Amino acid sequence: MASPVAQNAKHIAVLEEVCRSGRVQLPKRTGYVVKPEFRSLILISTGARIRRPQRRVDGIETVIKADQLPETIDRQMEQQGVFGLLSKAAIRLISPDQLEAFARQLASLHSAAPRDWAARFGLASSSSAVAPSPSGLSVGPEASTPVPGSALSDARLESAVPDGVVLTRLKAWRTDQARRDSVPPYVIAENSTLAAIAMARPTSLDALARVKGIGPVRLERFGQEILGVVAGHR
Repeated sequence: MASPVAQNAKHIAVLEEVCRSGRVQLPKRTGYVVKPEFRSLILISTGARIRRPQRRVDGIETVIKADQLPETIDRQMEQQGVFGLLSKAAIRLISPDQLEAFARQLASLHSAAPRDWAARFGLASSSSAVAPSPSGLSVGPEASTPVPGSALSDARLESAVPDGVVLTRLKAWRTDQARRDSVPPYVIAENSTLAAIAMARPTSLDALARVKGIGPVRLERFGQEILGVVAGHR
C-alpha cells in the first residue's frame, strides 16, 4: 500500500480532474466561480508521537497532529502573501451551506471498488449449498429466501453486495435527473439508497417503498422510473 503522502497525492489528482471536468458544480459568489485549491495534510491523533526520519522524505512536513490544523492553515496562507489574503477573503465569501453542498456533490460521485470477498477469504463458491440461518434468511452466494417484511421480501437476493450493473444504471439515471432538476445528485438519491435498490432489485412500488432512503415523496416522483431502470437489467 502506498504511503499516506502518496495516497493523498492521488486523491488530489482525482479531485482536480473532477472539478476541471464539470462533474460538480463549483460554488459561485457575485457571479464568479470560486475554484478550489487542494492541499495535502495528514492528521494524526493529538496524543500520538511523530518520529521524523533523519533523511529527507518528500511530503513528510504534511504529517501533523490534529490540534495543529488551524495554525498550519494560517501559516500556509501567510506564506502565500497576497494570494493568502485572497484565499482568506474567498473563505469568507463562501457560506457554510455552499461548502457543504460542494462536499456532498463530491461524496455522491464516490462508489466503492467491486470486491469478490468470497474468493478473497476462501469461502464457498456460488455452486456450493446454501446454509439456512436461525434468522430465516438463507446464507450463501445464491440465497433466495428473504426475511418476510424486509426491504428484500419480494426481490431475489442473489448476493450480499449490490448488483454492479444495476447500480451503474441507477447512478446514470440519477445524474440525468439531477441535471434536469438543476440540483446536486445527492438531492435525487444518496449513494447508500442506490446501493440498497441495486441489492433489492424491487419489482413493485411496495417493495421499493421498503428500501431505506425511499420516502413517500421520492416514491411518488421517481418510483416508476426507478423500477424501469432496475427492470432494464432483468
